[in-house]
Amino acid sequence: MTDYVGMGSVVADWSTGRRALPRDVGELRVQLDGIATVSDRVTELEFVQGTSEKLVIRLPVREMIEASIDAMTDPMAEGRYPLPQFYDDYHRPGIAPIMTPIDILFARVGDYTIAQCK
Repeated sequence: MTDYVGMGSVVADWSTGRRALPRDVGELRVQLDGIATVSDRVTELEFVQGTSEKLVIRLPVREMIEASIDAMTDPMAEGRYPLPQFYDDYHRPGIAPIMTPIDILFARVGDYTIAQCK
């Protein structure tokens, strides 16, 4: 991910219907060009959107969560979970670059939408 704010903006557009959902991984790569790189291992695409009445619980990829648990519990490892820079920008206002409230919203949406717990 190179642009969390851009990713969140695209996701918001998908969610509200202002932008058509990509029909396949190729179209996804085109829509995310300059925002995020879609791994070559990705061959399928699925969108799921909850409603006010339906909670969608998205589970991370099993192998990725297992690798992250191993890394975070390894006593020989650094033991720090890597967070995107914008979290520091948000938690230390005035010290880090200033983000507008809408940039913070889009960055969070971009992060949690594509996060794989790794």
